[in-house]
Amino acid sequence: MLVAGEGLSRRDFLRRSLYGASAACLGYAFGSAGVFRRSAAALEAAPRLVYPTTFFPVIVETGGAIAACVAGHEGFALEGAELVPRTASGGKVGLDHAEAGAEGGVARFVLTPVSAPAPGTYDLAIRLSGDGGAVETGRARAVKVTEGFPEEFRFVVIADYHVGDPRGKRTAPDMDFTELRARVLREVNSYRPEFILAAGDIVYSPGTYARDYADFINELTGGLEAPTFAAPGNHDLMMFTVGEVFSVDGHEFWMKDFGPLYYSFDFGRHHFVAMNTYDWVDESRNVSSLKDEKSMRRMADGAMRREQFEWIKADLEKAAAAGKISCVFGHHTPAGDMAGSDERTGDTGVVSTDEFVRMLAGGGVRSYFYGHRHRVEYDRVEGMDFVCTSTSGSELADRHGWGFSVVDVKGGKFESEYIEVEKHPLYGDARGVLREAAVVCG
Repeated sequence: MLVAGEGLSRRDFLRRSLYGASAACLGYAFGSAGVFRRSAAALEAAPRLVYPTTFFPVIVETGGAIAACVAGHEGFALEGAELVPRTASGGKVGLDHAEAGAEGGVARFVLTPVSAPAPGTYDLAIRLSGDGGAVETGRARAVKVTEGFPEEFRFVVIADYHVGDPRGKRTAPDMDFTELRARVLREVNSYRPEFILAAGDIVYSPGTYARDYADFINELTGGLEAPTFAAPGNHDLMMFTVGEVFSVDGHEFWMKDFGPLYYSFDFGRHHFVAMNTYDWVDESRNVSSLKDEKSMRRMADGAMRREQFEWIKADLEKAAAAGKISCVFGHHTPAGDMAGSDERTGDTGVVSTDEFVRMLAGGGVRSYFYGHRHRVEYDRVEGMDFVCTSTSGSELADRHGWGFSVVDVKGGKFESEYIEVEKHPLYGDARGVLREAAVVCG
């Protein structure tokens, strides 16, 4: 939740960031003047599938066409594509392809199955050829095939997964948090959700982004069966700089490995919006500028800038006009965790929380799912139900244990229940209390 957390000093946090980042930079490109820097140009040097991705997948009905976007395709031609089953029965499914245009260095393709694939999740693999030879690109678990979109279905919310976060040891010194996270994922699978929403803070420190982003991807692709949609948290998007010598930016990691910072998708007549609630300018995200404990705490606050605000507003209005039932998820809640300005940098270019809440209510949003607080909370604001999911891999902030939220959608309502996988070592089993606190959102 906090940038460093109580009990971890600014000096210790920055030392960990610098040490880990110095090791993580190996293998990344040198920028101008020999500066260690992840090069955006290097990321686009070869064709790369940018949609769908592992954490911005596509859900299609059996036999339906799949939209795909490839960056860095200049000089290459798409030769073939296929679905590789991960949880589906049967073998690979070939895809016919047709180019649907290109813009901003990204080519759009329509991929059509040559035979109806079985329901389940699939890796998407694409082959291209150019003067330099053949190139393959793809994403694991990027496609889910379904026989239809039921009116009643189930999804799961996980939050504050926090790979690399040492603070959990303050709650449970002897806990193996890698194994705990694996148990959480196994328990999620047992509920057989249609999909999973990951509400931010997948990692902890910019110093170990290269390692921890990779570990998160490996753990979820290997541990989950349903497709996963992710929204970023404050810990995922921080920057760390050392003058002109070194720089790490969470934006680059997120957009390379996950996709856009905010987006939306449909599941039948239900519409879901993934938000970036850590929408600060670069200076406000830079942890190397921290000066004291107060600034460390303030840096954890969320924000919503005007550009994203207007996009979400238009998106919700379009969904409402189409008769969709809308739900949003992000890391912070405007009811207490988002700021209207940054006192450290003087940045005032963000939307007020009141305006943000009014926009969501006016857009017909019924439920708002978030994390950040490492606790379980339910609230009702402007006719919308706000549901906070506790952490599955870090320090606990209340008597509830580590777990996730299960959401059953029935008749346009969202019925939410928090599931404990491991009880709090001090307070014991809180599941009876949690069942009583379950809410029906309408």
